[in-house]
Amino acid sequence: MSNPPRRVLVFTGPTGSGKSDVGLELAEALGAEIVSADSVQVYRHFDIGSAKPRPSELARVPHHLISVLEPSESFSAGAFRTQAITCIDEILARGKVPLILGGPGLYIQALLAGIVPTPTIDDAAKSQLQALEDQIRIESGNDEAQFRVALHRLLVEADPEAGQRIEPGDLQRTRRALLVQYSGKIPLSALQASHQYKDVQFSALVVGMFRDRVELYRRIDERTDRMMADGFVPEVCSLLEQFGDMSPALGSLGYRHVARHLRGELDLPECITEIQRDTRRFAKRQLTWWRNQPRKLGWEILPEMHASGAPPEIACSLHEVTRSFLSRSGAFADEKVFFLPLSA
Repeated sequence: MSNPPRRVLVFTGPTGSGKSDVGLELAEALGAEIVSADSVQVYRHFDIGSAKPRPSELARVPHHLISVLEPSESFSAGAFRTQAITCIDEILARGKVPLILGGPGLYIQALLAGIVPTPTIDDAAKSQLQALEDQIRIESGNDEAQFRVALHRLLVEADPEAGQRIEPGDLQRTRRALLVQYSGKIPLSALQASHQYKDVQFSALVVGMFRDRVELYRRIDERTDRMMADGFVPEVCSLLEQFGDMSPALGSLGYRHVARHLRGELDLPECITEIQRDTRRFAKRQLTWWRNQPRKLGWEILPEMHASGAPPEIACSLHEVTRSFLSRSGAFADEKVFFLPLSA
């Protein structure tokens, strides 16, 4: 008799949608443990700008992959997949439900559909990229924001599809895609297309929480204001004093803007405006990803479910759907992914 598929629940949505509040309520209702799928919350000391759960929230439900890395360490979708699978197996061994909570579609895809094997990065490629970066820094007058935009422009020229998918400020992923291009002469997007993302290890229910865009943008603007009131600027100041530019997370959304403010490149109102603008743009890209990518990955789309009300009410409306899925015995001959859009 074959072993039953490992069942996991994924709760996702664009930044600012309120998925963390709903996910926490849902985890409590299911007796689940949360595995964070967040590229910044994984770092210690990156708290306010990453909207990391507060100690009181962490105490309500067991959380994993929160504050487990030092700021100087690197993290990637591949590293997330490896560590998340370990966490999931341990949670299942305890008889609990693993609830994957986070917004980056790349991380969810990596966990549920696999990682594209990329060529070994050779020294020639590293030297080529370093020379280009040195030239760009000279031409940009060592302006960090201009440097990131110019480097991303190189990626758009070399691999338009990857350039469209990777955010201009994401220095780590931009560099990686360029190094793949320079090492193997094959665009990262072409490698991804040939992989087909068939490395499925779980039977997963993916629930996406998508708000009306006007409401989502309003929430994003208000959240930025709260972060500033909670001490976002002092947090980044402390990180820069301790780690300089050594932490890859300082290039993430919000953190890089505040760092520019602290370097005198932006006044505070400009900094806030740019964080809000770029976060709205990022949320729009996330909405586009979730609208298009599940079907490309072959995930089965369930009818859309509309729910309203405070987070506890939304969580309760999901409870029966998820409980039924997770407790179903022998329902799937093959490991499978469903995708249930949730409007709220």
